[in-house]
Amino acid sequence: MINHILPLFNECINKLQGNNISVMVIYDAMNSLKKSLEIRIKDLNWLKQVKCVNLSSELKYSELLNLISELKLENKLFLNMNELYDECNRINEMLPLLKEPNSNSCNKWQSLFKIANLENNNFYLKNIYKVVSFIYSIPATSSYCERVFSMMNLKYRDERNKCRLELIKYELIITLNAKETCTEIYDTFLKDEKLLKAAKTMGDCFSSLAALYRIPKNSISVFPPEVCASICESLSEYIKVPNIEDDWKKIQNEFYTRWNFTNCVGAVDGKHILIRCPKNTGSEYFNYKHSFSVILLAVINANYCFSYIDIGTNGRVNDARVFSKSSFYEALENKTLKIPSNGVFVVDDAFPLRNGMLKP
Repeated sequence: MINHILPLFNECINKLQGNNISVMVIYDAMNSLKKSLEIRIKDLNWLKQVKCVNLSSELKYSELLNLISELKLENKLFLNMNELYDECNRINEMLPLLKEPNSNSCNKWQSLFKIANLENNNFYLKNIYKVVSFIYSIPATSSYCERVFSMMNLKYRDERNKCRLELIKYELIITLNAKETCTEIYDTFLKDEKLLKAAKTMGDCFSSLAALYRIPKNSISVFPPEVCASICESLSEYIKVPNIEDDWKKIQNEFYTRWNFTNCVGAVDGKHILIRCPKNTGSEYFNYKHSFSVILLAVINANYCFSYIDIGTNGRVNDARVFSKSSFYEALENKTLKIPSNGVFVVDDAFPLRNGMLKP
């Protein structure tokens, strides 16, 4: 939005620069700016409705209703309008409780939601929370994306063109999201011996590691499973199957808003993880790509995050067989996932056609 409006002002400023500017030139430039802004305001008419969530005064249900109608949020966000009315009244009752009434609107909303969560373990402002989250997630400028592209050009240049894309990707993720400096991250890794040794095992054998660190081979072989178990335990909060219908509806909404895909609750597919052929297994792990592997079956949400994973099936079998022997299939059969009645998983042609699964 800002990228569409700022050029209008820049154009006006350019017209007014110089030493030989007459009154008529000023008039023409300002009049042209006025007409251009009026056109922009018509295109962004919904911006007038955003004022209602600013919390500069009481939250009016009628104004909030106009905003929802203008942006067509009722179906997008699965809003319950009756509950929303009660939530508006509750917000107005909570406004006097704010410790910093003069803070910006974002801080006010955060305080209100925190108060609501403390008052009741069952968060009861879910509808208005969806609306406010949607409004505050609308970017005013594309500067963040431009910054990512600029940083990518700096990192992926001719001098580093032999770096793998995965390396550049992870470097960008750390640079953009980590609060610590490179030196702090480096020091953290150096202090964690188990993590360093586990990382080194990816390209080394236990015999050389044992000689390098002067640790018996039978002891060093215990480190990788321990580190992997710790990683799994740490990520258990983030990689888990939704167990209530509202969580599935949230994924549905994300698929719709991000990918324009209605009713989708997840994408399912398998991935071959290359391994060395285990002893005395013959062709059990030999796959159609002429390599040895185990299969990772995964369900992901609209943000590329895992909702479910199953790994370890021998690479010889196809995705349909992996799916049929997984706990995910069993949960679908027993209807214990609490998926909405209109929810579907998108799969490729290797999977069987059944209720709740959408194939191309």
